[in-house]
Amino acid sequence: MPIYILRGSPEGNKWMQEHGVVVESPAAAPLDEVAHAASVGDMDILSYYATANKDLLHKEDVNGWKPIHEAARGGHQNAIELLIKYGARVNDRAGRYGPSVLSLVVQNHGRDHPLVNYLTNLGALEIGEEL
Repeated sequence: MPIYILRGSPEGNKWMQEHGVVVESPAAAPLDEVAHAASVGDMDILSYYATANKDLLHKEDVNGWKPIHEAARGGHQNAIELLIKYGARVNDRAGRYGPSVLSLVVQNHGRDHPLVNYLTNLGALEIGEEL
């Protein structure tokens, strides 16, 4: 990517998509288009899949992460609201023993993030990772 494009910005994401660059999470699991959209809060792509193929909104990657986990890690409330509207569960864990959606928000954004209150009001539990 050219140095004048900021990685993680809308322009950077567009450049990466146009050039076929696979975006990886910290655990090195490649993100598919829906998971990547959730991780950056891209509501256009998430809305498209909500009508075109909503099953992909809940697809697990090789580590058991779903788009709702990526959206939680990114702190994207609009993305989480859309995913829940189309069937995501607020207490899904990332993998069999991983953190819950609420736990990811707290870990990455703190207890004062608006998503904490939103998810708690929906009955979300803060479940940490089990070793």
